[in-house]
Amino acid sequence: METKSSLVRILWSLAYLSVAVVALRVANGSPPSRPWASPPQDRTVTRKPWRVEPVKVVAARNKKKENIEIGKAFDDDDDWLEGFTVTVINTSDKTVTAMNIEMVFRREPSDSRPPVAQDLYFGPSPSSPEYLHRDPNKVIKPGENGELSLSTENYQSLRLLLQRAGYPTNIKRMELEIREVGFEDGSMLLAGTLYLPDPNHPNDPTKRIRADKIFHHHRKNPQVPKSSSQVSFSKASLTSAFSTQCYAIDYSSLQHCDESSFCHTWNDLVDDFQEGYYTTEDSLVNCTYTSNGEHTCSNVLIESPRYVECCHPLECYDPNADEAANSCSGCPEDYDQIGNCCYAYYTSGCSYSSDCPEGQACECPPEGRPVTDGEPVRNPPS
Repeated sequence: METKSSLVRILWSLAYLSVAVVALRVANGSPPSRPWASPPQDRTVTRKPWRVEPVKVVAARNKKKENIEIGKAFDDDDDWLEGFTVTVINTSDKTVTAMNIEMVFRREPSDSRPPVAQDLYFGPSPSSPEYLHRDPNKVIKPGENGELSLSTENYQSLRLLLQRAGYPTNIKRMELEIREVGFEDGSMLLAGTLYLPDPNHPNDPTKRIRADKIFHHHRKNPQVPKSSSQVSFSKASLTSAFSTQCYAIDYSSLQHCDESSFCHTWNDLVDDFQEGYYTTEDSLVNCTYTSNGEHTCSNVLIESPRYVECCHPLECYDPNADEAANSCSGCPEDYDQIGNCCYAYYTSGCSYSSDCPEGQACECPPEGRPVTDGEPVRNPPS
């Protein structure tokens, strides 16, 4: 009997202790722990821009966070991709009629397996036959914002894809690439390269021709353009000597993923006979089918080539710049980078005359480059 009484007292003591712990957590503002919930960890969303990008990613959010800053780490649970939405702004002078952004999940540097990629869509792909049947009222006008969201259906398919591809449950990094942008005038950007309608098939979105092929703007030794005026993206030109094993974009060919031709994806191709700034890498993707939007064929997984931009000098239109920034490494050490240009003289951290060469007076314009009589101040001669 005494042993039984002792056991009862012990159980009551444990019960009181549990109540006390919960009360203490509530008093401190901490909710009771849930052993099945994943602890918040650092997550990062980055943006990988192309050489020419008239539509830019400016923000993101998910079901828990209204504002995810691009390029900055934030705490969230393992389900942080649920409800993921990207906001873009149309900085061009053309109306956007459709676009898609690829979410790329890169492996660790020591892992040679291909990355997983998942598309977000604003309307149908501008290179697909369904583009002709898009919603004419769903557009992004110049200067306006638009949103691309990961649907609940595609989120579940993405989770399955990542699992089958051998990813851990705690995905920490994701990269955003604007893949295609369709415009109201029939033109399209693919990986930063402009395409125009084929004159022989003007109403067929699956048949477009690279703009430089139509207008014969080929140059064997392109130079960095030097112009103080802003140049329209449609007139953008190559800006550096070609890199070895890097080619011009050809086009993305439609690939059917099953015998029924119901599910499909796109294979990115390069022009083996023209040097340029692109190569390809394989990515693991879910095939999709089109029915009032793109939907994932969750049971069809395929390796598909995707464009990768080679390192090259960016377009710098400032004639006073010392050189153009490199797309991979930026500016050389001890140079300042403003936009796509590198300056080997007093540029950043400008605090008026204190940053000017000795014996000269200057003031800082809004972009932070000191000028004297309207001209940038160079380093004094040694």
